[in-house]
Amino acid sequence: MLFRKKREKIMIMPYRGYASDKRLILRGRVLEDEVVSIREEENLFHSLRNAYKRFESDEIPLAGLVAQYNGRTYQVTANKEGYFLFDIDIDEQLKDGESWNKIQLKVTTIPAHSNVVEQNITATGEVMLPAKGASFGIISDIDDTVLKTDVSHRLKLLRNTLLKSPFQRLPLPGVANWLKALKAGKSGQDDNPIFYISKSPRNLYDYLAHFLALNNCPKGPILLRDIGWIRNDIRSKKNHHGHKKEEIISILETYPHLPFVFLGDIAGKDPEIYNSIRTSYKERVLAIFIRDIAHKKKQKLYRTWINSNGIDDIHLIRDSVSGAKYSLHHGLITPSAYREIQEVLHHP
Repeated sequence: MLFRKKREKIMIMPYRGYASDKRLILRGRVLEDEVVSIREEENLFHSLRNAYKRFESDEIPLAGLVAQYNGRTYQVTANKEGYFLFDIDIDEQLKDGESWNKIQLKVTTIPAHSNVVEQNITATGEVMLPAKGASFGIISDIDDTVLKTDVSHRLKLLRNTLLKSPFQRLPLPGVANWLKALKAGKSGQDDNPIFYISKSPRNLYDYLAHFLALNNCPKGPILLRDIGWIRNDIRSKKNHHGHKKEEIISILETYPHLPFVFLGDIAGKDPEIYNSIRTSYKERVLAIFIRDIAHKKKQKLYRTWINSNGIDDIHLIRDSVSGAKYSLHHGLITPSAYREIQEVLHHP
């Protein structure tokens, strides 16, 4: 090629990470800055343009990066799709309350074939350190567990994702209150950490982060999937769920003394994934809450799976009130938090 297009402005997009007193995990991506702007008043054209920018993102492959954290410097190289991972050993003191620590990122090297002339490419990431007094952690799916997505109806799924802004999307009624109650825990002041895990591609990271913040859901790491993995699933005509299981196991291994509760729905494989993990980490899983959806085939598959495996301790919930009721039964939330959720949903 005689002429090469000069790259537009380059950016580092860090995804919220998490850490313990011994380990820190932070992911992100180096890519062209497509300037995706999210507006409260967003028309169809603007939504489609933003969707195109998210999924047509031009990565910067094999960039070298450094991270500075607590006076120490760490180095990694991004992969061919521009994704990078810092998984590093640290020596950190947990505080009484949950804290979000800053980690400074900088691109140090870029392959010549990337045609990048910009020199000073930096960003600031965030990593969550749980409170030292946390009594348990919360791991929650997003689609049809927190965000009404209609995953089982492909046309509705595409319409919701591509044609609506985060301002126009609807949370499941009362779900933010339930998540806040779980975060506050059995004392009402526990400050338990929450992690959001979804099969959605990382291209939707900013979209989902905006949605969760707009709907007052507790802040937490948002762990999504590499879209390259999704392409491989489609090509092989398989439906792999390794991403979610691997992320959950990584969290459990990072906090070896912390038990967890799992939230999901019957639209995907959440029940099977959660139950499989519980089999390996028996005392670490306090409760599994699975949200029912109005889809007869999915409901039948779930009932068949439950019955064939003799499982009777996964809580199938119809709404946030029933989830909160089981949470109260397990001693995970306070009675006052349960009453508040009842009032929000106008339940007797």
